[in-house]
Order: sequence, then structure tokens, then C-alpha cells
Amino acid sequence: MMYRRKQWVPTDLRQQLSPYGLDFFEYALFLEILLSRHSNMVGVFECPKYYLCADLSWNPEETGTRLGHLDELGLVHKDDSKGLIMLDPGLGLNPIEDYRSPLQVQMAVKVLHHLPYSKIYRPLVKHLIALNKPSIKPVIKKLNSLCGLRDSE
Repeated sequence: MMYRRKQWVPTDLRQQLSPYGLDFFEYALFLEILLSRHSNMVGVFECPKYYLCADLSWNPEETGTRLGHLDELGLVHKDDSKGLIMLDPGLGLNPIEDYRSPLQVQMAVKVLHHLPYSKIYRPLVKHLIALNKPSIKPVIKKLNSLCGLRDSE
């Protein structure tokens, strides 16, 4: 049996995204990324573009164009070479912000050990530092090593 992480969608998500002027298909793609079964407890999605194509039954060009537009708008950060996608941390949809127990932090660090090096994590590191939660410092330290930042940055 495979464990699937629960992800709650805020009731005002459509209103929260309305200033970006997303069309129906871009909104559907955003929801697919948010609710993807390829997500993990850190909020970084190991989701190559072709997984999204298959999940949504879209062609690769259309998916790539719409994903590129979400990236240009700053709603997602992507690293095509590694197949990673991360929702912008400023949206408050990242599950890592709510970690309260040491076990959750420990498991998040364990998940991070399996992710590749990428600069995609930098916005997340900056966001987590700004939260100023001592409990998630081990996660920040591991993220720093994955994106090439020193602990002081």
C-alpha cells in the first residue's frame, strides 16, 4: 500500500490566484501540481513534464507552454533538467511551514536526502528563514546544501 500525503486546498484559492489572470487550463495545471501524487512532504514535486502530460491527457508542447507561463508569473519554480517543480513558497501552500514535531522535521530531512542538487530550492530556503522557526533549522541546513548556499545565506 502506498502512502499518499494529504493536501488541503484553501477555499479561496481561486480568488488568491485571480490577480494572475490564469485561464482554465493554467488553473487546472496549477491544481494538478498542488495535488499531484508525485509530491512529497517537503513541497517539491518530482514531476517531469511528461508525468503532467499523462495525468492531464495533454500533449507535451501544451503542457510545457502552460508550465512556462506559471513559472514566468512566479507561481511555480521549475528545473526541467532535474524534473523538479515547486509551488512558490509565498503562496502559503507548502506543507513544510506547518511542521511542529521533531519527527516531521527528521522525516523531511530524510526526504531531502533523495532529492537532487538544484537552485530551485533557494526561494524555499529564504521563505523558511523568514519564518524564523527554530524547529525547522535542520531542514533549512539540508536545503542549503542542495542548492549550493552556505548556512549564513
